[in-house]
Amino acid sequence: MVEIPLALAAALFILRTPIAWRRRAARPAWLTTGYGLLSFLTLGTVIPSSMFDGVLGGRNLLALVQTLTAAAAIWYLRDAMLIHARSTARGARWALAILLATQTAAFFAIPAHSHGSSPVTFLHDSFPTVAGWVFITVYQGMILGLSLDSLRILRGDRRADAVLFRIGHALMALGATSELLGAWTWHFHGHNSPISTVAFAGFQGLFYPGTMFIAAAYLLLGGRKILRDAPWQVRRRYLRHLLAVNGIRAGTRPHARGDDLLATYEVFIDVNNHLTTGDLALNAQQHRRLEHIGTAIDAHSSNTLSGAAR
Repeated sequence: MVEIPLALAAALFILRTPIAWRRRAARPAWLTTGYGLLSFLTLGTVIPSSMFDGVLGGRNLLALVQTLTAAAAIWYLRDAMLIHARSTARGARWALAILLATQTAAFFAIPAHSHGSSPVTFLHDSFPTVAGWVFITVYQGMILGLSLDSLRILRGDRRADAVLFRIGHALMALGATSELLGAWTWHFHGHNSPISTVAFAGFQGLFYPGTMFIAAAYLLLGGRKILRDAPWQVRRRYLRHLLAVNGIRAGTRPHARGDDLLATYEVFIDVNNHLTTGDLALNAQQHRRLEHIGTAIDAHSSNTLSGAAR
């Protein structure tokens, strides 16, 4: 069953690539999808983990790739939450680089890199060592901190997608706390402690459902955007058609890209300008359709549109 959401995530990542290339505000969510997809692929649900690890040299490097990509995904997810909350703040990339470098250094300091164990088994077996303890503390501590900060960013937001985001981040924060509790107990008191067993089971039962809630929030956002933008795209194509059949080329100014209402408004203005100058002739049906589009624009005008018109 996991192949279906992974395929949807891959399709979303590919479809959003041109938009992310043009619009900086779209990049954090796009990077979250890409890094998250890579991290889930390393879990062995689609391609066996042993095959991945063999390509990487068979020294448990898959565990490092898995955790680095997950950490990067959650880092950019926090940036996406800032954009969703209409904040101009962003995480410093140098801080992400330091965290990932520390995580990587601790990983390579873990002794007994060898064949034959899964990434999870290898990491759990490393918890008694100082390097393994530092590695998991940096990794899960980063997840915990970013999840809690995302909850802070979204506090008070009552939109349905924000509620799903908050549930997801809360579950991820609880999952990270559970993993840290298990790892610290294992490091200081040994793996026979029932606390570690319960804590690791808690991580599995909290963290991954949390990622599903976040994925559901993104699906809700995407569906809402399609329902909001599709009518304006249809109207804009009709207005462009009116110009094209009369040999007139419609141009969209750079600031209208990515805003379907504003782009439609600008083509609407072009059509009316050409009607005024006599370059464009419309029949009665086309005039009625043009009036309906103008009414829709007036009904959905916003402060952004008013500012652009000025």
